[in-house]
Amino acid sequence: MTGAPPPQLLPIEEVARRLALSIRSVRTLIALGKLPVIRVGARAIRVAESDLVAFIEARRIAPR
Repeated sequence: MTGAPPPQLLPIEEVARRLALSIRSVRTLIALGKLPVIRVGARAIRVAESDLVAFIEARRIAPR
């Protein structure tokens, strides 16, 4: 095994809170393939914190 810690996995509710969006909006982003998820059960999905950070950084707009 490697010494790397496992990725922090966030529930959809936490992702919605961090983005200041509704849960429905987060689910739409997931359905559109804009936010990757990890399936941890038959119905349970999580978002890796690193994927959330990458999602936010990819949408950063540079000042003019």
